[in-house]
Amino acid sequence: MLNFNDAGAGGGDISKSGSAGGSNKQSKASPGLKDKNSERNDDWKNRVERRRAERKDSEIFDGEFSYGEGQDSGGYGKGEFTIPENLPNVDISGENILPDIPFGSGESIQTIVLSNEKQPHTPVFEVLGYPNYPFLKVVVLENYYKNRWIAVKEEPEVVINFDANLDEKYSANSVKIKPIFPSSGYLPVLSGKFSFKYRTNVNWYKLSETYYSENVIDDFYIMDYVNSVDYHQLMYANTDDLYSYSISVPEFVEKIVDDIIEGCNSDFDIIKGVENYLLSNYYLDNKVINNYGQNDGIISFLMNKGGIGNTLDFMSAYTYLLRAAGIPCRLVIGYRINQGKPYQVVYRDQAYIYPEIKFEEYGWIPMDVFGYDPSFTPPIETVTQITSVSAEAKRGTNFTVKGTVTDLNGKLLDDMSVLIYVKSSKTENTLSYARAEVHDGKFEITCDVKHNIPAGKYQVVADLLENDLYRTSTSDPEMRITTDTRIELIDNGTVVGKSFTIEGSLIDSYSNEGVSALKINIKFPGTNIEDSVLSQTEGKFSMLVDLKEFGKLTPERNFFFVKGYNISYQLEFAGTDIFYPSSTSGSTFIWHILWARIALALLLIVSIISFPIVIRIVRTRKDETRDMLLALNGGFSKMSVLVAGDNQNLANDKELVQQINIKFPQIKNGYPDVWGVNEELIISFEDSWQNRDEKKINFDKKGTYSIKVLKGPDKITQRDIRIVNYREEVITNGKMLLKEFSKTIDINDKMTLREILFLMKSQLSTMKYMILEQVFDIMEKAVYSLNDISREDYELFYMCIQKYKSLT
Repeated sequence: MLNFNDAGAGGGDISKSGSAGGSNKQSKASPGLKDKNSERNDDWKNRVERRRAERKDSEIFDGEFSYGEGQDSGGYGKGEFTIPENLPNVDISGENILPDIPFGSGESIQTIVLSNEKQPHTPVFEVLGYPNYPFLKVVVLENYYKNRWIAVKEEPEVVINFDANLDEKYSANSVKIKPIFPSSGYLPVLSGKFSFKYRTNVNWYKLSETYYSENVIDDFYIMDYVNSVDYHQLMYANTDDLYSYSISVPEFVEKIVDDIIEGCNSDFDIIKGVENYLLSNYYLDNKVINNYGQNDGIISFLMNKGGIGNTLDFMSAYTYLLRAAGIPCRLVIGYRINQGKPYQVVYRDQAYIYPEIKFEEYGWIPMDVFGYDPSFTPPIETVTQITSVSAEAKRGTNFTVKGTVTDLNGKLLDDMSVLIYVKSSKTENTLSYARAEVHDGKFEITCDVKHNIPAGKYQVVADLLENDLYRTSTSDPEMRITTDTRIELIDNGTVVGKSFTIEGSLIDSYSNEGVSALKINIKFPGTNIEDSVLSQTEGKFSMLVDLKEFGKLTPERNFFFVKGYNISYQLEFAGTDIFYPSSTSGSTFIWHILWARIALALLLIVSIISFPIVIRIVRTRKDETRDMLLALNGGFSKMSVLVAGDNQNLANDKELVQQINIKFPQIKNGYPDVWGVNEELIISFEDSWQNRDEKKINFDKKGTYSIKVLKGPDKITQRDIRIVNYREEVITNGKMLLKEFSKTIDINDKMTLREILFLMKSQLSTMKYMILEQVFDIMEKAVYSLNDISREDYELFYMCIQKYKSLT
């Protein structure tokens, strides 16, 4: 029930009033009330008179009822009066008992009347976050007729801007509301502009800016807002002249409005003037309930100058006088809350009525006038004690809370509720975790560990919800939420150098999220070496291991120029009181190149072969100027084959006559005409009559050779063969491939081939990665190994590159 505590004769304070979404633009109108003899603003005066005339009802006031409406045209008419169906309304006549107006009452028609009976002090909903105003709106009353403030009739819009992953943690410029008991109906919401988020759709009434849920609300909803308008912005703001309504005003009320406007120079002056007029000429006492019967409540109150009225009388008269002055104003039924608290439970006796004024720039603004404090403290203190709570709850399981509730004398309380919270600290602001019922002084509830609660130490808080007799009390023992862990290693494969990196992540097995700031021990079997590393952001860790730390190691592979070591290691997380232990093992094969031996060998080789090489070069150049004439047998007896070296000028050759085909049977189809140096090459000849012959040649020097078939001085046919060193060919083509990769990834000269391959992995399909891995294996053999690169290696390398390119 709507109950007003005694506020005395003091007026309201709008220093906290405002609306979300307005700009800071200010006009040059003078603030505050002005002396009657001060300079007038003629333009503003004309505007006031124009809007008063536009909104005044054309019919003559009959002296019995006043009425008006919001943006719907026409009004309700005179004579027999019927409340429109399905519209909430409030009766100010003082004749009836006031029903409850809790959150989610869900009734199609709500008639709210004033009574001196106290509304019950029972919990309605939780509020998390600092609200932009000290009010929460439930029902808006746009129209007044025959002692009834009535909501405007409108069709709702369905809001389907829901969010399945609502964050229930506290955040700035955001308010979260959660019902104590699952409810439907009108939802308490903020004033001003805000975004509404919930898991299912709700109805939005655009004109009144209210929300209604046909479905039961059993979880929290969110309202994110921008900063509210402050007192000084309102002083310079104009009200909305485009908001239309009509109002019947008796002559004596017109005189009151004229007198108020006479001393004003701005819309805000009128607003303050109306408030000051009521506080100066009437007494505010919420213990008084005026019974107006069939007489109009507002007119009766205003005519009784010097009389006493309660807050509803003052709010109604305030709204009516502003509308008569051309200022759009309406009444709101909702709740008064503590704007300075980041978390609070709102009780039913905090039901409140207050006016809203529509400003041109800021929209509807709640006005804190004739304020009273609806807060209530029950007389009897209580003791809430959690007697048992699970010391540990593993993620994915549940925990049980048991406790007792008594008064200070040990009397067991009954039919009450306790809210259970799970807080990282006692001072954390958060919505409740669950609600437990108290029977015969005891409560017990089993709660699932929510997915969004990470492992850690928490306070399990039990807060008793108050009623008219018993005050709240709290108990807060500690509980641990634990979880399994696992260590995930990144496989480094084979590494070339004197060091390698052990890297990976420590993972919460339940959520698959990394866990930071925990120590992981690393051991190397067969040695006395032990070390440790701390997990960092997202649980990642990394440690560089140098071969020098191991002293003398026995290589698994031992060559003159290179040695290979297989380093095994074990990783162990010992666990904490929150995180369970885990372990894993891994190994890395590392090639250590003996550069000193390589340098010495190269120096020796250069010394030994330098002289013969010079002689051979001279002889080779002489040989390149000669043609090799090869006699052909059988059907080619009258022809000859010429093998020309790189330096022979073929530019003047006549057009080839394709009478004889030259083939290289050792080179498979699809591969280029490339052969290895110092490898025997079979050259096959075949004419159109299928006569065949072949020659075997060894090429001891790299280069491109032309195979020609001559008949006398004329050339019949020709085919080129390129003689290469397979190792050099693999390295050259590999460099070209890496150059292409550098266009998409960051490659530097210090990176190994395996590191480059790892960077490429995230950009490749499984098939392309497998092919590229084969290519890099051959490249590593060519770059790091002293083993020969065979024809088979070259063919596999070439085929893999062609296959990789075909998938691009």
